[in-house]
Amino acid sequence: MPLRIIHNPPRYYPAISGAEFYLERMSELLRKVHDVAVHCTNALDFAAFSSLTGKIVVPRKVPERINEVQVFRHSIDHDPAVIRDERALLARSLAGAAPEAIQDALDAGPASRGLRLALEASNPGIIHATCFPYQNILVSLHVARSKHVPCVVTPFVHFENTRYQKPSIAVLDLFDRVLACSQAEKAYLMAHGVHENKIDVITMGVDENRLARAPARPFIAETGVDPARHEIVLFSGYKNFEKGAISLLRAVPLVAARFKNLKLVMIGPPTKQYNMEMANLGTLKHHVVNLNPASLSGYYDKVKLGAFQACHVYAMPSRSDAYGIAYLEAFACKKPIIAASIPAMLERFPEGDGCLHVPFDDHQQLADKIIHLLDDKAACRELGTRGHDKIHEEGLTWQDVAARVDRIYADAADRVH
Repeated sequence: MPLRIIHNPPRYYPAISGAEFYLERMSELLRKVHDVAVHCTNALDFAAFSSLTGKIVVPRKVPERINEVQVFRHSIDHDPAVIRDERALLARSLAGAAPEAIQDALDAGPASRGLRLALEASNPGIIHATCFPYQNILVSLHVARSKHVPCVVTPFVHFENTRYQKPSIAVLDLFDRVLACSQAEKAYLMAHGVHENKIDVITMGVDENRLARAPARPFIAETGVDPARHEIVLFSGYKNFEKGAISLLRAVPLVAARFKNLKLVMIGPPTKQYNMEMANLGTLKHHVVNLNPASLSGYYDKVKLGAFQACHVYAMPSRSDAYGIAYLEAFACKKPIIAASIPAMLERFPEGDGCLHVPFDDHQQLADKIIHLLDDKAACRELGTRGHDKIHEEGLTWQDVAARVDRIYADAADRVH
């Protein structure tokens, strides 16, 4: 039976983080059988959650229609009085949580009275929100409880990252269903008060055919980097310490000493620390090719897809990933991956199963693994092929994920009624 579904990420396309992309793909696939609408803020970057200098999206029409999905964007409030009132309302509403227990999620923002009022005026059968620790998930919970409809959350808890170790994680137990990305995340949630019977473990997905068929030519034409002439290592994500971007820059001198034609291709928005590390590379900076998402056209940008096709190794030694969609994108192109040896990655991408692991923030071991794969082309191909096989063996396409999420929705709706 078709459901009226509201998806509530804090941002939406053209924002490019994994959490938003996940709900984007769920919206696009599930709209074929359900009535799906997306409600989000107008933020484009995270700075807009709390600052007027942040980037926002100004829609031409309301609602927008993006890939046949209705998208309603709501302005973020920066008036201290409005923010205070919205926080007080949510604290009163969520009676199962003491106000101080959710304070850090309220502080994270984004505050949007327009979002709350729009959800209150809607008539959903189910609401699905992402991600922790942002205020929009509390708005979804407040509205769902007031309407007596189920509320699902995919929190994407990066529990190795201290930024996510917050008291408000206990509020996740108030949701009807909590979708974890790994057994490791599930165990962490249970240890912090979320009941086991509320947690479903799902995977992330990949549009395998779209990645596999993408040509490398647009990337080569844009950058001059060619797999026939260069050893290419790719990274795609926020260029910060937590994602492993700093470790990759620090590994450049070690890898470049062995491979004079090394090109480290870094796709993602820069940070101050990243720019400082780039400056520290001095004459070795020519080994790094920086691509900023501002010059790309989203997840399916031809240059970005071409980079996955052109690279020899995908490296993202991050401790701030609940799953890591980009690893699957590399697998779709039969590329081996290097990940940090954190619990979620060890579980989802075991050593040798398309993946090699390194301790987080260990640029020496990272350089050693990169050199090994670039040196041993047979091992590189074997790992990449093994990763590609995982997509089918474990059902890791977005269509597979949408089918699982759809079953969870149906079960949650049945339990409420």
